[in-house]
Amino acid sequence: MVAFVGPAGPLGLLRLPHPDDRRDHRDRGRHEELIAHPLDPATVETTALILGGPALYLAGNALFNWSIWEYMPWSRIVAIGALAALVPVALVASGLVLAVWATAVVVALAARDRYAARTRRPAHGSS
Repeated sequence: MVAFVGPAGPLGLLRLPHPDDRRDHRDRGRHEELIAHPLDPATVETTALILGGPALYLAGNALFNWSIWEYMPWSRIVAIGALAALVPVALVASGLVLAVWATAVVVALAARDRYAARTRRPAHGSS
């Protein structure tokens, strides 16, 4: 095995950093703080983590559906709006309450998608 020493490896190729090298150590453990102190008021960082993560996923999912099937799932946009509506809740609620509400939004979206898939009629002429 070849060990990379310095910025360049064999054949002058740059060494790729390990994922831990890129980690921002100042933000390490935000989710651990939420688990350790669930009733503490939500901070800006925990609010961004709790609401921003699902919102980013839903936005990516909506853009994926639009780019592949040219269909914009409006349920994703509504769910992102519901997550954005939870931002004022973060001013008065604990991180745990905020996480429960964010989870409720995503679970409601999943239930809506499952219901829509079950009630959707098959295309005419398909078996």
